[in-house]
Amino acid sequence: MSQRFLLCVLLVSLVFCLVGVSAAQELVTGVSVTVTPSHYNGGCPTTLHFRAVVRLSGVPGVFNYTWERSDNAQSGMKMYTVSSGQHQAVLDETWQLGGAGQSYDVFEYIKVNSGNTHLTSNRAEVHIHCSGGGAPEPLTGVHVTVTPSHYSGTCPVTLHFRATVDVNAYPMVFNYTWERSDNAQSGMKIYTVSSGQHQAVLDETWQLGGAGQSYNVFEYIKVNSGNTHLTSNHAVAHIQCH
Repeated sequence: MSQRFLLCVLLVSLVFCLVGVSAAQELVTGVSVTVTPSHYNGGCPTTLHFRAVVRLSGVPGVFNYTWERSDNAQSGMKMYTVSSGQHQAVLDETWQLGGAGQSYDVFEYIKVNSGNTHLTSNRAEVHIHCSGGGAPEPLTGVHVTVTPSHYSGTCPVTLHFRATVDVNAYPMVFNYTWERSDNAQSGMKIYTVSSGQHQAVLDETWQLGGAGQSYNVFEYIKVNSGNTHLTSNHAVAHIQCH
C-alpha cells in the first residue's frame, strides 16, 4: 500500500508540475516587421505594405497589438485570438502617402502585449522619392501572400499564392512573372486594367511535398509597365510532410 501511495503522490506532483509549466509559458515569444517596398521611386501616392510576424509558444490565448508610425499616427488597439498549437500570427497593415516631387523617410512598427509580456518590434523603414507632375505611374505597389504559410500533414500539398497589385485608375496593360525558390518561373503573362480599377488580384498555385520531407519555400512576382518595374515580397511557406 505504501508503494502505491507513494506512486500516486509522485503522479499527482508530476501533473501539478506540468500544469504549472504550461500556465507559466508565455503566449508571445517574439515579433518582427517587414515592409514592401523598402525603397520606392515613382509616381505618388504609393501604398506601403507592412507585415508583422508574431512568434507564439503554441499555447492558446489572446494578445493585443497596436501599429505605430513615424508621423505619430496609431492604429488603435486590436485583439488577436491564438489557437492551441499555433506558432505564428501574421498581421498586415498598409499606409498610402506621397506627393509629387516629395521625398520621405518613414517607418512603422508594432507593439504586442499579452499578460506580463510587452514586446516592441523593429522599425520597418522605407525611403520614398515621388516623381514630379505629369502622368501618374501605372503601378504603385505589389504584395504577395500564401495560404497556408505553415503546413504539417500528408503530402503533396497545394500552396495558394495571391498577388495584389495597386494600379492607378486608368486603362492600361502590365505584364508579370511569378518566380519560385526552386528557380522555376511562370513565364510572362499580360493583365489588362480597366478604367476606374485600383487593384489587380493575381493567383498562382504550387503543389509539392513527399512523405517525411520538410520544405522552406517561397514565391514572389515581378510586375512591369512602361518604366515602372516592381518586385514583391517573398511569400514564405514552411511545410512538414508526414
